[in-house]
Amino acid sequence: MAPPDQVDPENDQPIPSEAINGLDGNPSDGDQQGLPPHPPLKLGFKDRIRHFTWTWFTLTMATGGIANVIHTVPLRFTGLYTIGVIFLILNLVFFLSNCIMIFLRFWNWPHTFHDSFTHPTESLFIAALIISVATILTTFSEYAFSPPKTGVWLMQTMIVLYWCYIALAMFFSVAIYLTIWSTHTFTIGEMTPVWIFPAYPLLLVGPFAGVLSAAMTSSNHPGAVSVIVGGTVLQGTGFMVSIMIYSAYLYRLMTQKLPEEGIRPAMFISIGPSGFTVSGLINMGKNLPQAVAQQGVSSFLGGADVQLAARVSQILAYWTGIWLWGLALWFFFVSVGAHWSTVRNRNIHFAMTWWSFIFPNTAFVTATFAVANALGGNFPIQVIGCILTCVLVFAWAVILGINVRAVVVGHVLWPQKQEDSDSHYEEGREDFDAWQRSRRGTGASGSRYWPGDFHERLRQMRSHSLYDGDAGMATGSEYGSNVGAVGGPQGRRSSVVGPVDMPGRSEMLRRARGNSSNSAAVTDSLPSPMRMDSRILSASARQRPVRRS
Repeated sequence: MAPPDQVDPENDQPIPSEAINGLDGNPSDGDQQGLPPHPPLKLGFKDRIRHFTWTWFTLTMATGGIANVIHTVPLRFTGLYTIGVIFLILNLVFFLSNCIMIFLRFWNWPHTFHDSFTHPTESLFIAALIISVATILTTFSEYAFSPPKTGVWLMQTMIVLYWCYIALAMFFSVAIYLTIWSTHTFTIGEMTPVWIFPAYPLLLVGPFAGVLSAAMTSSNHPGAVSVIVGGTVLQGTGFMVSIMIYSAYLYRLMTQKLPEEGIRPAMFISIGPSGFTVSGLINMGKNLPQAVAQQGVSSFLGGADVQLAARVSQILAYWTGIWLWGLALWFFFVSVGAHWSTVRNRNIHFAMTWWSFIFPNTAFVTATFAVANALGGNFPIQVIGCILTCVLVFAWAVILGINVRAVVVGHVLWPQKQEDSDSHYEEGREDFDAWQRSRRGTGASGSRYWPGDFHERLRQMRSHSLYDGDAGMATGSEYGSNVGAVGGPQGRRSSVVGPVDMPGRSEMLRRARGNSSNSAAVTDSLPSPMRMDSRILSASARQRPVRRS
C-alpha cells in the first residue's frame, strides 16, 4: 500500500510515479520514505552572479568608513597612516570588483537591471553605490591632502568632483524615492531603518565638504566658503528627510515591536543621519572663519563684521553637533540593546545587511572625535572613540570572514537568499505547504522543502496570468482549481483560505493515470499555466531544499 502522501484523496487511488518523481519519470532519492529528496543544487558562476545585488556595495561603504575613522583618530602612533592607506586601497579594489560583478549580472540577465530599480527591497540599496563613491572621494582627500602629498591639480579635480557628487546625490536620492513611492505600497509593519538609505548620499556631503574645505583653507585655495555653504544645504536636506522617516520608524517600534532577527542589524542605520551630520557640521564650522578671512568677502550673513558672523556660525555649528551627538548615542544604545536577545538565543544568520554593524557606527565614531575636538580635545571622549575604533576594525575583519564563508556555502549569491528574492516566493511556499497538509489530511506543519528555482517559475506563471495583478488575487477559473485567496496590491496574496488545492494538480494526476507511459505528452496537453504549475509540483522532488527559518 502506498504511503499516505502518495495517494490521491479524491478517489483513494495511488498516484503514478511520473507525478511523484517528476515529469521525466525518473525516480529520485527519498521516495522510499515518502519525503521529498534533497540533492545539493549546483549553480555555475553565471547563475550565481545573477543574485549579485546592490547590497554588496555596503562592503565598500564599511571599508571606506574604516579608512575614514583611522584617519580621524587623535591618539596616533607610527604606522597608523599606513594602515589607513591599506584600507583605502582595499576599498578601491572592492569597489572595482563590485562594479564588474554587477555589470556582469546585468549583462547576462538584462531584465534584472529594471527589476533592481522596482524591487521593493533591492531598490533601497541602489544608494549604496553612490555612498561608496562618497567614501572613496572623502578618504582620498583625507590621505592625499593631510599632510599634502600632491599638487594643485588634484585639488582642482576634487573640487570639480565635489560639485558633481552633490548633483549626483540629489538626483539619485529623489529618483529612488520617487520610484519606490510610485511602484510599491508598504505597511508600517514592514518599516525598517533601511527606508532612510536613499537619503544617505545627501548625508555624506557634509563630511566631504568638511575635509575638502580644510584642505582648501590650509593651501589658501579660494572657494572654500562656497563648498561649506553647499555642504550645509545638502547635509540639512538629508538630515531633515531622515528625521521625517525617523517618526515612522519609532511608530513602527511602538506598534509592531522590534524587527525580526534577520533584519535587526539594519537598526544601526538609524545612527548614521545624526552621526554624519555631527562630523560634517563641526568640521565645516571649524573651517568657516579662516575660509571667510581668506576669501576677503565684505559681507557675510547680512553683517558687515564678517569675522564675527563667521565666529558665531562656528559656535552654533559646534553646539548643534554636540546636541545631535546625544541623539546618535541614544540610537546606538537602542540598536545594541535590540540585539541582546538575538545574541543570547544565537538566532541570527548572515546577510549583507550585517555590514550595517560597521558603516553607521563609523559615523558615530567620527562624530565622537569631532565632539572631542570641539570641546578642546577632551581626552576621555577621545579614549572612548579609540576603543570603539578598535572594536570596529575587529568586527570588520570578522564580518569579512563570515561573508567569504557565506559565499562558499551558498548563503549569499543564491536563489531566494538575497534582497532580489521574489516577493511571492514565501507566499507561494505557504500555499504549497497548505496543499500538502490538505493532501495528507493532517494538521502537520507542512514540508520544509521548496523548489529552489521557484522565483523563475513563478515569473513565468505570472506571465501567463496565473496571478491577476489588477484584482490582486490568484485566479483559477480557467484551470478549474480550488484556490481561494484574499488579495493584496500588485497580485500579492495576503492570506489563504483552505484547504487549498494547487491549480491544475488534480487534473494533472487524472490525465497522468490515463497515459502514464507518456507523461511529457500529458503535461503538454494541459493549458500552459497549468503545465508550469505541474512542473513546480514535480520540481519539489528534485530541487535543492530550502529550510524554513
